Amino acid sequence: MNHNLNETVDKLTKENDQLLTNVNTLLNEKEEQYKQLTEVDERLNGQTILNEHLSRKLNKNEQRFVKLEMDFQEEKLTNKQLVENVQNLKNEMDNKDKKIIEIRAQVNALILHISCGDKLKQEANEDELKQSKIIIKKTRDTRRKLKKICTQFLYFISII
Repeated sequence: MNHNLNETVDKLTKENDQLLTNVNTLLNEKEEQYKQLTEVDERLNGQTILNEHLSRKLNKNEQRFVKLEMDFQEEKLTNKQLVENVQNLKNEMDNKDKKIIEIRAQVNALILHISCGDKLKQEANEDELKQSKIIIKKTRDTRRKLKKICTQFLYFISII
């Protein structure tokens, strides 16, 4: 019986050793899984922090985008108004250029008229002038036209 008992004890000891080995293996696996779980948890925490940072950054960039979009629309409107202003100024300049051309023509005609009168006075002697009949009618229209030409000429000179 003793022999049976020894065999049973040996058998139980072997089983116990095997169970201890299995328990140690399971403990090692548990430890390894715990380490892996800790690493995964740390990476998850890192990713969570990164996601929060990226979320704040995205929100900030979205706000900047909205502001830039509003600024762009404002710049677009300003540009449109500037283009209209430039066109209006070009039209004004064209009109002023036409007036200048008209005034120059009138000034040239006035200069020609004055120089012809002076030339006539210089080249014609008193007798020739007395014998010829030159009639100059001074009417209100003549004075008005002359006054208008002089006023436009003075204006033209002031803008040059």
